[in-house]
Amino acid sequence: MGSKVPSPSNRARGARFNRWAAVKPKPYVALALYWLLAGAAGAASNGALEELMKQLQSMRSLPPGTSTDAKCPPPENLAFLRGMKRLDVLAALSSPDFEEEAASGLEWSYFLTSPRRGVVDSGESLEVTVGGGFPTVTFFFTKQDETGRVTCAYAR
Repeated sequence: MGSKVPSPSNRARGARFNRWAAVKPKPYVALALYWLLAGAAGAASNGALEELMKQLQSMRSLPPGTSTDAKCPPPENLAFLRGMKRLDVLAALSSPDFEEEAASGLEWSYFLTSPRRGVVDSGESLEVTVGGGFPTVTFFFTKQDETGRVTCAYAR
């Protein structure tokens, strides 16, 4: 009656009905899907960097010493920042609050707080004061100037 489902006796002999067996994937569909997913991942990393940029700008625009309730970005947002070029991070976030050259590469830290650095240059001494308890986002760059990992921890 119009249905071509194998009978129970045919199933016992090993016959299987698979309505998708005749569908063959097209190479251009797979390629289009790949580019779509790659573009979505790139947009997500740009979105995560843009979100961090907005948060950093709002914190830096506060008067020095203003109390804030900033929190670390979610780990899934930080994961999207992996693989970004150092120059892209610099263009979005400007110069880091702290920079360190490590054996594995360069480390840049951004403080998600109101400005607390009172830099006093009195001849030979340079005094920098920084409070604690605020989120610090650190980018770990590889020797190829790409972000290997990004972490966030609260400053001591």
